[in-house]
Amino acid sequence: MDIGLGIAGLICVAMAFGHETLGDAWVLPHLTEERLPRTPLGPPSMTVSMVRVTWHVVTIFVLGLGGLFLSIAWADDADARTLLLRWFAVMWLAATAMAAWIALPRAGGLRGLLRLPVPLLWVVIAVLCWKASS
Repeated sequence: MDIGLGIAGLICVAMAFGHETLGDAWVLPHLTEERLPRTPLGPPSMTVSMVRVTWHVVTIFVLGLGGLFLSIAWADDADARTLLLRWFAVMWLAATAMAAWIALPRAGGLRGLLRLPVPLLWVVIAVLCWKASS
């Protein structure tokens, strides 16, 4: 086991939990439709969703990097390319699921959600990462 990489992984996991905890307690509750503007992508409710999704994507990716580091540290004989690409695929899928969960209620249904097709592109990236890992 690579102790240094294991420590880096644990630090990333701790940072992800800290980021999410601080955001849920002090940042995200204050994001309201009244405080944010309308954008070309939709009403203030969509802006709130986009900022929330962005916050959670950071958490997901830092947590995923921690998992990747821990996986590489733990399994010295594992193929790093395969681990990297599969962790990235899972991170993109997790981000997509989270974005749908947050944005769907505010988007006014699936049609409103499709106004911002970024999560659909995330699924494509995840599939391509997984395919490249095989």
